[in-house]
Amino acid sequence: MAKIGFLGGTFNPPHMGHLNVAYSVMEKLDLDKVVFIPSANPPHKENLPVSKEDRFMVAKLMIKDEPRFEISDLEFKREGKSFTKDTLQELKRLYPKDEIFWMIGMDSFISIPTWEEADGILNLCKFVVVARKGYVCSGVPDEMISKVEFVDKLGGVDISSTKLREMIKEGQAVSAYLSPAVAEFIKEKGLYV
Repeated sequence: MAKIGFLGGTFNPPHMGHLNVAYSVMEKLDLDKVVFIPSANPPHKENLPVSKEDRFMVAKLMIKDEPRFEISDLEFKREGKSFTKDTLQELKRLYPKDEIFWMIGMDSFISIPTWEEADGILNLCKFVVVARKGYVCSGVPDEMISKVEFVDKLGGVDISSTKLREMIKEGQAVSAYLSPAVAEFIKEKGLYV
C-alpha cells in the first residue's frame, strides 16, 4: 500500500510555493509520491487568462526534475466543472489499495464551506491543510476542522499565483518564484502579459 499525496489547483502559474507545499507534506507524512492535478474547469474561477492545456504544460515542466512527483490529466478527461468531490471519488476508484491524502493550502481550506458537498468531501480521504502566511482558519465549522491534518510549510517563498500574474504583467522579475523551465515557457508563449 502506497501513501500518495494529491495536489489539485489551477496552477495559473505553478510556482515554487506549490513545490514547497508538496515537499512539506511529503516529508511530514512520509508520502511515497505526490501527484499534481491541474483543474480543467474550476468551479470557483471563471475566465482564466491561460488555456487549460498551457496550465497543464507549465505544471508538468515545474515537476519534471523530481522523480517522486507526477502529473495527472484526470480532470481533463471529464466534461463540465472540475469538482473536488468527483476527482476524489475517481481517485478512490483508481487507487483502491493506497492511502490517499488531498493537499490544500489554508487559503483554499477557508473557502471549503462553499464547495459542492463540502461535508462529504472531507470523508473521502485524508485532507492535509498547509499553513499559509496571512490566513487563519476562520469561518470553517469546527466539525470540518476536526477532520483535517494541519502541516506547516518547510519555509521557502510565499507567493500567490495572483501576485505572480500581476508581476509578470508589470514586467517585474519573477525568476525567484518559478522554475527555470516554467519561466522560459511563460516567456516564449507570452503568457500573462
